[in-house]
Amino acid sequence: MKDYIAPIIVLVYNRVTHFENCINSLLKNDLAKKSPVFIVSDAPSQEKDKESIKEIRDFSKSIKGFGELNLLFWDRNIGGHESLKKAINIVFEKYESFIFLEDDIIVSTNFLQYMN
Repeated sequence: MKDYIAPIIVLVYNRVTHFENCINSLLKNDLAKKSPVFIVSDAPSQEKDKESIKEIRDFSKSIKGFGELNLLFWDRNIGGHESLKKAINIVFEKYESFIFLEDDIIVSTNFLQYMN
């Protein structure tokens, strides 16, 4: 395997349990400890989403086990497409590629090995 470890972008909105399951599945990969991860969280578009987005952001701040943790929390709602586009631009400032996951994806224990 090459020395380069691709960063992981995880796009999340308001699904707390899905997101926690996604992160926990990634952490079961041996390469997680070397992988930079970018958590991308859009601001709420509706009042009813405020609490779940707060939970997601609080959980995100507590994540341990990745090579690097980058939290991209937008202050205003910009929508899923713009949120991802903005995150990709940030990642490409430093990296040549990335692995993209939405918050409801559960990966196998060899996923990062395979993707890298």
